[in-house]
Amino acid sequence: GDAYSYPQDKILKSIENDLKSGAKEVWLTSQGNECYGLDRGRRELPELIDKITNLNHRFKLRIGMMNPKDVLPMLDELIDSYKNDKIYKFLHLPVQSGSDKILKDMRRPYTIDEAEKIVREFRNVLPEITIATDIITGYPTETNEDHNKTIDFIKRVKPDVLNLSKFSSHKETSAGKLKEIPIKIMNQRNKETMNVHRKTAFENKKKFLDKDIKVFVNKNLGKNLYEARDNNYNIVLINSNEKILGKTLNVKIDKIGVHHMIGLVKL
Repeated sequence: GDAYSYPQDKILKSIENDLKSGAKEVWLTSQGNECYGLDRGRRELPELIDKITNLNHRFKLRIGMMNPKDVLPMLDELIDSYKNDKIYKFLHLPVQSGSDKILKDMRRPYTIDEAEKIVREFRNVLPEITIATDIITGYPTETNEDHNKTIDFIKRVKPDVLNLSKFSSHKETSAGKLKEIPIKIMNQRNKETMNVHRKTAFENKKKFLDKDIKVFVNKNLGKNLYEARDNNYNIVLINSNEKILGKTLNVKIDKIGVHHMIGLVKL
């Protein structure tokens, strides 16, 4: 169906009410945030972000998924908005394949070079930003060469978060009419893709080891275990006998994993 963008004043009023009720974290999410305002003929996302961050409350804002095609025309404005201290330095840019041929077969109107430009420009301004992407392995027209291009993409870009899925057929789509890749090959490619990601993501985390950082505690995982997020939306796990939910703390990163870190509260 056609895209629909909620009016800015309605969004701002909703967020203002939640913040007054004690909310400390706001998620801006949709099927594709980059399209916000296009049904009204304008690219309004940077403007909306600026209005949200200008609200007179202490909170953190997480920007949800944005597809590459409509990020490019507002790239500079979007990066400027991301500089605000209230925003988690987190960019979810679903690419789906590292092969331009497969992107074309999927009818995705962007190239790998364009996607990498977005990541590069964000990192130039925000070097420690967390990059998340999505990959589909085993698209029916995917060859070994296409798969290897996806592997090369991951090695170059080194995303911190990878949402990996295997192609699933849907009868009412064009792809659903194509002959599927054998499940054995699909599983093999899926495993290789995840192994490469785990290696590069772990390398990314090394820069935080033994570093003092500030985190916001946003979840109690049970008993004395809490989940917190740093400024780049990295997961930091904390053991504490104190009730620290909703607090901003200084921690030292004691251990690192592929997708999380262990933090020690600094007294």
